[in-house]
Amino acid sequence: MGLNEYMLETFPNLELRPPLFYNGDIGIRFRLGVNYDYNNIYENCPYLEGVYNRAITLFQSLHAT
Repeated sequence: MGLNEYMLETFPNLELRPPLFYNGDIGIRFRLGVNYDYNNIYENCPYLEGVYNRAITLFQSLHAT
C-alpha cells in the first residue's frame, strides 16, 4: 500500500493544505532555542547543539513506550 492509499483509507476526510499547523483545532509549540544571538551562530555552536538536543529529547519522550 502506498502513502496516498494509506492516507485515503486511514483519514478519508482529511484535507492537508498549507498552513497545516494553523488549520488544526489544536496545536502545540515547543521553543527549542533559548538566548538566540544571530551574530553568534556557526556550525556546531552551543546554541544549535542545544536546539538539536532538545528536539531529540522531545521526539524520544513523545515516542517512548
